[in-house]
This record gives sequence, structure tokens and C-alpha cells, in this order.
Amino acid sequence: MDYTGKRKWYDGRELFGYVIYKADSVELVPYDVQWPKMAELEIKKLREILPNNHIIDIQHVGSTAILGMLSKPIIDIQIAIDSLPAIKQVAIDILKTLEYAYWDEDPDPEKMFF
Repeated sequence: MDYTGKRKWYDGRELFGYVIYKADSVELVPYDVQWPKMAELEIKKLREILPNNHIIDIQHVGSTAILGMLSKPIIDIQIAIDSLPAIKQVAIDILKTLEYAYWDEDPDPEKMFF
């Protein structure tokens, strides 16, 4: 998938464009009862290593968080923070030590994606 630029939607919002190649595929697997526990353990680890003074909440999100749903076998975790500029570089450095891969080419500066 390649980023193709952004454009304005009719209501003024920005749309980010991507090209998805026909060779790309998504693997869906049956629900795994271990996913909630895996997410819980990862969230605990994140709470221990990230600066808590900026964290508002950490949640298991996405299809693996929905009981019984076919899903991509990837645990999605979303972290709500009070200030991206205050935590961004510290979080990148810390998460890289846990072998998270930061997507530094993300065209949306309002979020971080690992």
C-alpha cells in the first residue's frame, strides 16, 4: 500500500489517499480466546514503560477485541494521551526498545502508528 497524497472532501475534511495493490491480502482467522489476555498483558507492559503523566487511557480495540469475530490476527491497542508533542519522541524511543516498528511516514501528524 502506498500513500498517494491528500485532498479535501466536500465538507472540508482532508482525505488521505492510498493505492492498494491486487497482490495485497488480509488473512482472517477464527476468534482466539487468548486475544483478550494477550492484549491485557501488552497494555500492562505499556503502562509500566510509558510516562503515565500523559496517558489518559489504553484500550484493546479492533476486530480482535470483539468476542467471536473473524479477525486479522493482530492485537490493536489504542492509547489516548493528553499531548502528542509532549510524549511523541519519548514514546517512539521507548516503544522501539520493545521492537515496535514506528511508521514515521504516516501522513497524519495528529496520531502515531506502530
